[in-house]
Amino acid sequence: MKDQPKVVVITGASAGVGRATVREFAKRGAHIGLIARGRDG
Repeated sequence: MKDQPKVVVITGASAGVGRATVREFAKRGAHIGLIARGRDG
């Protein structure tokens, strides 16, 4: 993710693999769109 902004959309973002994916992309500086069915997953 060097030298250019990245935009990602992640489904299932409130739990499990989706949540871990959100955290990893956030660490790398991506702009993130989150999709989840509810706050509790």
